[in-house]
Amino acid sequence: MFHLAFKTKPKITNYCHPMKETRPNIINQAILLYNSQGVPNVSSKTIAMNLGISDGNLRYHFKDKEALVTGILERLLSEATELKLDRMPGRENMVDFKLFCQELFDLKHRYRCLFVDQVYLTREFNQYKRLWRAFLAQPKRVLRESLTTMSDNGALTVQSESDQFQRLHTKMEVFLKTWIIHCEATEGELQAYVDMMVSFLEPYQVSEA
Repeated sequence: MFHLAFKTKPKITNYCHPMKETRPNIINQAILLYNSQGVPNVSSKTIAMNLGISDGNLRYHFKDKEALVTGILERLLSEATELKLDRMPGRENMVDFKLFCQELFDLKHRYRCLFVDQVYLTREFNQYKRLWRAFLAQPKRVLRESLTTMSDNGALTVQSESDQFQRLHTKMEVFLKTWIIHCEATEGELQAYVDMMVSFLEPYQVSEA
């Protein structure tokens, strides 16, 4: 089975930094608290208190919760771009597809508060909602393009124009959307979900391309 080490925590730094580090430290602390307690249950005062700064200092950097969660989403988008999770090249065979799943699931797990609380976030914050929709479209598009390419180049036996292919794609898309809701914060369980995603292709796999 294909395995890579997971980065199961956000990029956390020492919080006792000069003013220029306050903004990223606020985002770090917010991710930790939102992941553990849920976005609706954490106030700006709680985040500030955990950082040892005033609520006014926090609001200087993020005027309200929408600005803060949007800042978190912008960081997620930046990391997704760095990992090239929004691009098709390099997703044409099983090995690369497994790596894509590994990196995407790891990223979603580190920012799981945004996925678990997406109904609340998209209902409450319009600016956030627009960015969120743009992000969700990327992995869905790459998934379909990857499956289509693997089918067309012979790595999968299922034909890309068939009903069977459409059912496979739909099943994987639903799983990609919903697994994070059930996943606990453990590396072993996270790996199990990655393996489950990849296992959908096993009945159609010709070879480890």
